[in-house]
Amino acid sequence: MKIKKRRVRLQYNHQQEKNMDKTDLKIVQLLAKGFKQSEISIQFKNKEITPNSISIIEKRIKKLKTKYKAKTNFHLGILLTKEGIL
Repeated sequence: MKIKKRRVRLQYNHQQEKNMDKTDLKIVQLLAKGFKQSEISIQFKNKEITPNSISIIEKRIKKLKTKYKAKTNFHLGILLTKEGIL
């Protein structure tokens, strides 16, 4: 019995990225690197990126989780990776 290998090609979804602003993209990139929300806030403050409060970062993550129907931050990272955004 032969097992057929299927190639799955993930295509970079430019449309999805266009709906995500630079701040959201930076937040999820830092989450993917293992940063906590408080550490992201500190990073933003050090680089003078606004908004940079923990509350705003939490709200943006919640909005992204709702948009991509993710249950956790980890799940969000997986979904964004599959979409080709991360």
